[in-house]
Amino acid sequence: MTQASVAPPGTDVAPLLGRARHIDRMSELTPDEMKQVLPSEALFWTPRHQEQDRASGHVPFLFWLADAVRPSTLLQIGLKDPSGYFALCQAAERLELGTLCFGVAQGTSLPPVDASYASFSVVRPGGLTELEIPDATPIDLLVIQEHLDAELAAQIADLVLPRLSDRAVILISDPQKAVPSALDLILGDQVHSTTLFTMEQDLPGCMLVLWGRQQPTHLRTLVHQKPGMAGWLSANKVFSTLGKGLLATRQLGAMSQQLSLSQERLEQAEAASAPASRTAATQEQCIQTLTDEVADLRQSLATAQAEHGERIEDIAVLTRHFRTEATKITQDLQKQTARGIVLDQQNKKLARQLDEMTCHRDSLLNSTSWRITKPIRDLVRAVRGY
Repeated sequence: MTQASVAPPGTDVAPLLGRARHIDRMSELTPDEMKQVLPSEALFWTPRHQEQDRASGHVPFLFWLADAVRPSTLLQIGLKDPSGYFALCQAAERLELGTLCFGVAQGTSLPPVDASYASFSVVRPGGLTELEIPDATPIDLLVIQEHLDAELAAQIADLVLPRLSDRAVILISDPQKAVPSALDLILGDQVHSTTLFTMEQDLPGCMLVLWGRQQPTHLRTLVHQKPGMAGWLSANKVFSTLGKGLLATRQLGAMSQQLSLSQERLEQAEAASAPASRTAATQEQCIQTLTDEVADLRQSLATAQAEHGERIEDIAVLTRHFRTEATKITQDLQKQTARGIVLDQQNKKLARQLDEMTCHRDSLLNSTSWRITKPIRDLVRAVRGY
């Protein structure tokens, strides 16, 4: 999900891109121009939930998307990978938008819940037919995480699409695995703008669809950057780097825990080896096995720590760039404000001078001396011939 996108390299995306009926003509952006579209503090939020699933690497992108769309109501279909839904709930809570969040699981098993979101989040098993959303509530963000087959697409077209608002956005996970006819049914000819982003192999792809016509400029700009464009590559790098950094951090923690457990097992084995009734050879073999396991884990941990350091450095570079751009924009705004104040003062001064001159002119024209000397002025003009 870390990128509005889809399809592994080699996927034929031309037919899908051809479905967009009202695509605005936008030029390719440079990496620096694209970075002006992406800056958001939401990219660097710390996730509250630590689930390790296929959606974990999408969390920074989901934070960014929630900040960009700012939905009043969101619906996610499919909760097998709950970290994505929890990220959207966390964003809704942090942005203080009063967002209503609805999650529906395709099946009878109880979906995961978080009591801290109970005031604005509702999750239900049993599919779309079991979910009750108030009729007067338009949906601004629709996330389809479930495998999109013909049956599910028909339910979405019948129960959900008519409820989408004029600024609605659809996010489809793994669209390359969707049944083509089902994808056609969802997109149809009414889609305002679509695009595909090819994700890296270790992160699932996703498709970002601008369903409604009232979309913020940065979202419209993002979806018009096609795979291979410089702007697309820049956005893909930002989202994937942050997503992989998050995954690396979680994997590092998990490996540290595993290493601690292995060390405990080794210590227990060594402590038990003295009084144990095993033969010396068996004890040595057990200890050697555990020692090798610890060595392998330490090597894996060292590798993960090195990768984690690289991710942190990438994130630090992005953070510094974001803060530099924000400072520059603030300084430009301050300069423009100061210039506006100076111009306003000059305008007021000129207005006062104009009022004074007008008053002086009126006073002169209405004076007794001006009226008494009028015959003389008329005589002079007559003598001079004008």
